[in-house]
Amino acid sequence: MVTALVYLDTSDPEGLSGTLGTTAHLFEDAEGFHGFDLLRGIETPDRFLLIARWDSVADHERWQEAHVKEFLEALTPHLSASPDIKHFE
Repeated sequence: MVTALVYLDTSDPEGLSGTLGTTAHLFEDAEGFHGFDLLRGIETPDRFLLIARWDSVADHERWQEAHVKEFLEALTPHLSASPDIKHFE
């Protein structure tokens, strides 16, 4: 199991939270996807951590090839910086 940590800095925390909810359908049938959690910073409430669980980095990369453009187009209006993505196992 691989965990993708995605750091999201936002200029619109409520808008980002709502938009993430409306993009959840992009993950529904993704091969190797096991779900995600969204955490909001306490000391830095404009920073979110999206924790996504995948069978492999390759599964995450395949999802990105198919859906990242649509996902980022939805999120970009609410972001103050590009997402920072790291994988861990």
